[in-house]
Amino acid sequence: KFKEHPDETRHKIVNSTIDMLCNLHLGQGNDIYWCEYGLCPTYQSYLNMIDGKTVSLFKCCAELCGIVGNKKIAKELSELYELIGRYMQQRDDYCNLTDPAYWKAKGFFEDLDEGKYGMLFLHYLDNKTVTDEEKTYVREHMLKGNVDIENKLKIYSMIYDSGSTQDCYNILENMRLEILDKLNNRSKTLSKVMDKLYLVQPIVPENVNTYL
Repeated sequence: KFKEHPDETRHKIVNSTIDMLCNLHLGQGNDIYWCEYGLCPTYQSYLNMIDGKTVSLFKCCAELCGIVGNKKIAKELSELYELIGRYMQQRDDYCNLTDPAYWKAKGFFEDLDEGKYGMLFLHYLDNKTVTDEEKTYVREHMLKGNVDIENKLKIYSMIYDSGSTQDCYNILENMRLEILDKLNNRSKTLSKVMDKLYLVQPIVPENVNTYL
């Protein structure tokens, strides 16, 4: 069907797809670069990375709808897809550190081993109730990598006790509810996807060992 469109439309489709692929690689590249060089991004830089790595693919779908279809609907989709993309990536980063199902599949606190600064770590390092000494302790272990289980459990407890774990849960849950509200049953498929992308309440530190 691509060949059925006029030349101008096909050029727009190709350009939109190329822009998406460039943004995707730039976002993924930033994520890898920060890990490789032990750099801690700002939360805004983290969101910009997500917009490239994850959101760009969603928004490209909406843009293509606008090129070949209804531009008004495409604009609405673009705003919704941006929210969904940001939720999915931040949720994935959060669940890597807090969800026993992720621990079983990937290992406990794997992002700490990789020095990967996701939503939860960034929130903790910006938490005003956390001392500089505590933040330095976490940063040093992220730089070191291959953290032993004892220190992982200690850092999990530090982050949990600071309130950052629950704060991030609340932020993500509000995002999820906002997405469902915007969907308003207009897409049964997307609604079913969002139903599956629920969040598990954070595990209290003293119970973590029962899941490992």
